[in-house]
Amino acid sequence: MPTLNFTVNDKPVSVEVKPNEFLAEVLRYKLGLTGTKIGCNEAECGICTVIVDGQPVVSCIYPAVKAEGAQVETIEGWPTASCIRCKRTSSNTARCSAASARRA
Repeated sequence: MPTLNFTVNDKPVSVEVKPNEFLAEVLRYKLGLTGTKIGCNEAECGICTVIVDGQPVVSCIYPAVKAEGAQVETIEGWPTASCIRCKRTSSNTARCSAASARRA
């Protein structure tokens, strides 16, 4: 099996993948990032959308091997809903450690 090296949510990862595996499967089942959902398996519903090198992709049909060397962002890498709310005012942002980490 080939080894896939890429970055997920700013963390470098290396994982063995099958040539016919899709990115959603790797993220969920091998990396435990279950925020990436698998719905239709046909790129129709969009629930599996992740960001690869700045572009949205439907990961249920995106071959995992295409992510070699890529920067991948999943929902787990985004600020929480409460963090998004605190970013609206500068006084709250300073108190939010998650928002501070994202700015760094």
